[in-house]
Amino acid sequence: MALKQLVPAAQRKMPVITIGGEHYRLFGHIQDREDIGNFNSVTPWTILGNDTDNLSVAPEHIYGTGSLQFDKVDGLAGTVFAGASCTITSLDLSRFTAMDQLCASIYVSDDTNVAYARVRMGTAAGHCNEWQFDDAVLNGATAWNFVHVPLGEGATAGVGNGWDMSAIVYLEVAVAFDGEANALAELRWDHLQVIRSHVTTT
Repeated sequence: MALKQLVPAAQRKMPVITIGGEHYRLFGHIQDREDIGNFNSVTPWTILGNDTDNLSVAPEHIYGTGSLQFDKVDGLAGTVFAGASCTITSLDLSRFTAMDQLCASIYVSDDTNVAYARVRMGTAAGHCNEWQFDDAVLNGATAWNFVHVPLGEGATAGVGNGWDMSAIVYLEVAVAFDGEANALAELRWDHLQVIRSHVTTT
């Protein structure tokens, strides 16, 4: 394959590749990504209740310098959730579409009693949307799990008024268990991102 210039270099905006005598333009794509939250420090985070314990930063991680870690305990709150929430600087995600992906890396030390992991984003705890990652994609103990779900596939109709994509200030990450008495140490979240999905044709 030979690179062929159809116009002078000074005027050329994109290269052209020649294959079998036919000329094709090469289109470059910039990956649009938004990193959400800080998983390298416990400072902005608050546990959801006394069913969550030992909030800390673990040295094991994928991005940054650490990962957010917590344990599920059988607390007085009587819920199936272990998790944490935080307030972030207002974030505008309105440039993304329903097909774009919400991505995370999650570690669970044992997936036996894990039902799913969830992310909530919105203007407040009472006004947000929720996305879930089923236990089928959360393999325990052996490795980090890279998980993703389209923004358009919210797990619920929304909490309260749902979310305002242009003003995200509330963030929550959690792991749900099969029963409220289930306990498990070492639940880790490494990062959370929204990544543009490129539409392709064949």
